[in-house]
Amino acid sequence: MEIKKSMKYYKIAIPEIKKTYTFFSESEINPGYFCSVKVRNRQYVGIVVEKDNSIDNSLKYNRISSIYRDFTPLSKNYIDFIKTISNYYFTDYGVFFSIAFPSKMFKGIEFEYSLNSEKVGLFLTDEELKIVTLLKEKPMKLKEIKKYTGEEDVVASLKNLEKLGLIKKEIANPFKRAETTKRKAVSLLKIPEEKEIEAIKRKSPAQFRVLDYLVKNKGVNFFLVSELSDRLKVSSSSFESLEKKGFVRLFYDYPSLIKEHPQLKEIITLNKYQEKFYRDFLNSKNGVYYLFGVTGSGKTEVYLRCAEAIISEGKTVLYLVPEIGLTPAAISRLKVRFGKDIAILHSGLSYGERISEWLRVLNEKVKIVVGTRSAIFAPLKNLGLIIVDEEHDHSYKQENFPKYNAVHCALFRGKIDNIPIILGSASPSVEIFYNAKKGKYKLYKLPERAGESGFPSVEIIDMMEEFKKAKGKKKIFAETTINEIKKVIDSGGQVLIFVNRRGYAPFLMCRKCGFIEMCPNCSVSLTVHSDSNSYPLQCHYCGYGKEIPDVCPSCGDNFIQMMGYGTQRIEKRLKSLFPKAKIERVDRDTVSTKNAFENFMTKMNRREIDIVVGTQMIAKGHHFPYLRLSVIVDADSLISFPDFRSAERAFSLFLQVGGRAGRELKGKVLIQTYKPEHYIFKYLKNHDYLSFFDKEIDFRKKALYPPFAKIIVVEIKGNDEEKVAEFSNLVGNRLKEKNVDGKVQILGPVKASIFKVHNKFRYHIILKSKDRRSLRSLFKKGVLPFLEKKLSGIVIIPDIDPYSIM
Repeated sequence: MEIKKSMKYYKIAIPEIKKTYTFFSESEINPGYFCSVKVRNRQYVGIVVEKDNSIDNSLKYNRISSIYRDFTPLSKNYIDFIKTISNYYFTDYGVFFSIAFPSKMFKGIEFEYSLNSEKVGLFLTDEELKIVTLLKEKPMKLKEIKKYTGEEDVVASLKNLEKLGLIKKEIANPFKRAETTKRKAVSLLKIPEEKEIEAIKRKSPAQFRVLDYLVKNKGVNFFLVSELSDRLKVSSSSFESLEKKGFVRLFYDYPSLIKEHPQLKEIITLNKYQEKFYRDFLNSKNGVYYLFGVTGSGKTEVYLRCAEAIISEGKTVLYLVPEIGLTPAAISRLKVRFGKDIAILHSGLSYGERISEWLRVLNEKVKIVVGTRSAIFAPLKNLGLIIVDEEHDHSYKQENFPKYNAVHCALFRGKIDNIPIILGSASPSVEIFYNAKKGKYKLYKLPERAGESGFPSVEIIDMMEEFKKAKGKKKIFAETTINEIKKVIDSGGQVLIFVNRRGYAPFLMCRKCGFIEMCPNCSVSLTVHSDSNSYPLQCHYCGYGKEIPDVCPSCGDNFIQMMGYGTQRIEKRLKSLFPKAKIERVDRDTVSTKNAFENFMTKMNRREIDIVVGTQMIAKGHHFPYLRLSVIVDADSLISFPDFRSAERAFSLFLQVGGRAGRELKGKVLIQTYKPEHYIFKYLKNHDYLSFFDKEIDFRKKALYPPFAKIIVVEIKGNDEEKVAEFSNLVGNRLKEKNVDGKVQILGPVKASIFKVHNKFRYHIILKSKDRRSLRSLFKKGVLPFLEKKLSGIVIIPDIDPYSIM
């Protein structure tokens, strides 16, 4: 192809196909603009990333179909951010743009037909004349043309008119479809008199339920109609009828206007540690700050003060939280503080809500964005501060490709925008805290709990002694635990029971031959569920399910037993021990529906729950005023995990679980274990992260693990076990050939700890080195050439800075 000097060539990232290709245009286009391009006879929306100055004369390039200049472009800093992380994680620009935007935003692009000439063609059919007449009025899409002509099959006529040059077919502007989604809300207008209430209750029980709920919650400004409909089991007509009667007002508002929490309206006075951090931040506002604050020390209040300072300067703030479950609590604080200028970005939103919030951010209609991991890609302009709460949390690390870490991405983005970043935690990640102690980040400590409750006491319960007392019978709860639970609920307090497994029991085993029911698609046992709407035996990796067999499929014996325990079994046991207690289970099975977690939080704050049994989603960041006891049922399942981060994960999680107790009243933490001599318990008893860190960093240094080495795990998987093994050896041998200076330690290829997932066999190659450059250079030479090829039946997934090497 002849390269014309007048042509300008651009790299265009296409989110829908996760690829970047080069296209040309006669006009000058700045990076960040949206456009439409054709790939293999199909139109896509793309983003202009940069100019391409390395044009190959032997290749044919397509023209950019159109530029959406009337749509707000992405900022240059944002484009640079996506480019930086794409290069760091060895992925195409299109991959990160695909997760940066709301899913389906650019899918299903439609075409628009418009008049291309004022001339009237000769010998046109009646249908063709009708189409030309219609298009004189305005451009139309295919479905509109069919509607107005009354003809179903108009494609042949359109093609003929195109061929004659009378009409043209262009990609329709996709952003016209992306209109801001608003939802109906309801507020109480008038409190009814007693006789009015009785009349409504008698004639319309559904309307009564709505009105009764609004009156009881009259301190809340408004509710979303869809939420109340689900909660009260009523239709939208009940709200409309009440509006006609003058009791309520219906209106439309953004779903991000979350109702306020009355508890959060009070003005909090900073203590001396909070005040020092805040003053120092105001005086410098640059670099990375680490706020190391014990649980309940008031980190959130400091975040909000700093955010207010940045917003007062006309800049925006990005506030990351680790779990979707944390979002309602974080939003409540922010709503009280900042009013309507908040956008929510997380995967739990519906498509309409997500695109609504995303467009509000892009169009500069918000001042602060709160969200989980993917919110790091919020297209904020004039960004002034990034806050990462609970930076240690593993949910910031994406489990699927691309395996990015939102904390690392925040550091990249902060550097590109030249803005301050605040990282905070009560149990920092070892690598980040090491950098803070070395002076790379500005380290501040909040060593005291806000208020006067102090730290909860921690008691380690030796379950081996309980086993001996019970004469060899394994018990779920120690006698001490049962007595403490009874004491707390009798006094009106609340109890948290932490279990790291959902379901009824982790596996089903034949006590005669040892057979365990395994998933046929994955190398894991099937988990027993007692109240599932699906099969009672389920795989938590691929979703496979089956019925519980009557006899052992291997030996035919009927001595099949459920081994271990999950949240369902714990809940059942608690109900038998405390039949009068109000017990609630919170795990992925019980809070899978929308608003379920927020409803749970409301019930906790109203003291409608005595004992809550749950997994990690209730362990972190939540404020339960009446919670006085936290119980960790099985500490050993975490500390025994064969991974270099297992102690760090366990210490952090146990500290967070314990931190829920005694926020406002004196609290206590009970930890049940068969290994009371493990070193983390000594530090947990004293709430001593610093001593734990010293012990852990010594181990990391001796074993050459992060932060003293950098790691890349190369996962190779496919359906054919023999082919995957053969290809893994090929990659491994190539890496060894290229590792001429020996600066990189190569482990494997070896079978992954869970060898088969979703019917795909998995091998791992672990690359480890003190020198980041040598590590990345070897990856580029040994693995990248395979990544850039289209491999049949083989998938390669790189994990840069893995959270786990299992």
